[in-house]
Amino acid sequence: GRVVTVPHGVDADRFTPKGDRGAIRQELNLDQSFVVGWAGRLREWHALDTVVDAVARLPTTLKPKLLVVGNGAESGHVKELAATLGVDARFAGPVPHGEMPDYLAAMDACVASLPSDPALHYLSPVKTLEYLACGCPTVVATVPTLTSVLDAQAALAYRPGDAADLASRLEAIATEPAIRERLSERGRTFAEARSWRAGARAIAEAAGTLTRVARSATPPDAARRGPAAAR
Repeated sequence: GRVVTVPHGVDADRFTPKGDRGAIRQELNLDQSFVVGWAGRLREWHALDTVVDAVARLPTTLKPKLLVVGNGAESGHVKELAATLGVDARFAGPVPHGEMPDYLAAMDACVASLPSDPALHYLSPVKTLEYLACGCPTVVATVPTLTSVLDAQAALAYRPGDAADLASRLEAIATEPAIRERLSERGRTFAEARSWRAGARAIAEAAGTLTRVARSATPPDAARRGPAAAR
């Protein structure tokens, strides 16, 4: 009862469903394609191998393409794997933070990936909330830190490390308009409730509670004698 956990948040005023989808898709030649997106630092514990493998398993009729926004130590490996598996991929590299909503708007489905190693399941990617805030239909790894997202039905779940399972979720988004609409609406609603402002409010309320508890625990005579006597 003495600990309050405040989860990651999102700038829900900056990340909105109003990004310029058309400009990025035209610039990167993504029109007429089902675009699977991923954003962040390309590092081993983000399990990009699973994402690339999943895109490779999608039906060619969807004209699937992978859009990766960001950079990192795994960039070379991911590019090589995409080429090996025949995945049509676009690597935008790092982009200014203010432009991220436009890149997310260009994605038809977003993935918050994590490896199958339980030791890494404490991670709670901020990218998840940014995807949701932009109304992007999202698939997330089934890990404890993302349970609240799944409980709210704000995203679809896949088993970490299971490319076939991830591919099936992505195909559902690509082929079922009702699923896309539901995920977009519920994702945005969930993100609005998890803004950084909401997190700050939770911290302020917790601090206020501590102050009230401390005051109620101070003996009346100690309060009259002042802080030194109370200590």
